[in-house]
Amino acid sequence: MTTMSMKAAVHSTDRRSTCTFAMPLVAPGTIQFDFNLPERFDLTYIGDDGQKHRPVMVHRALLGSLERFFGIMVEHYAGSFPVWLAPTQAIVLSVTEKANDYAERVVAQMKDAGLRVRVDVRSEKIGLKIREAELEKIPFMLIVGERESESQTVSLRAHGRQDLGTQPVADVIARLRDLDRPGMSQDSDGAGEPHTQQPG
Repeated sequence: MTTMSMKAAVHSTDRRSTCTFAMPLVAPGTIQFDFNLPERFDLTYIGDDGQKHRPVMVHRALLGSLERFFGIMVEHYAGSFPVWLAPTQAIVLSVTEKANDYAERVVAQMKDAGLRVRVDVRSEKIGLKIREAELEKIPFMLIVGERESESQTVSLRAHGRQDLGTQPVADVIARLRDLDRPGMSQDSDGAGEPHTQQPG
């Protein structure tokens, strides 16, 4: 294990202040020495000299800040967030320019349903669009072309998994809304289940 010398940050010389010792390569939390609470609760102990002494309280702050919490979440999921946590839950990819209007309409439907979705209607090959969405680790890709436009469907693809086939837009929205709950993740066929998979 890589080691690093312990850093000590003393915020002031007042006995009511807190001394924080951070060990960033060992754990994201902090060890804090609190001189304030023992005094407020009038805590004492009898020392070897038979006299009363004020103890020092030691806190272990496992998640000492919002930033550290986000860091833990990113590391745990390796950036591959489940639907309920992903900043972008799905992306709609148009195959040709003729499908751009339909792609925009699908996005509008999904946003109306409260989903976080983007659209990619650039004049690029669909393979490139899929690859970029995979690299961004967006949970779901909805691919639309002229055939999907005519049938009012989408070709659904899950991040890191196989093509899930052509499905009606309403069914895809219902599936994503079902996954948009803490603790839920998608399995290999995209169905909702409690999160047990390893991040990746």
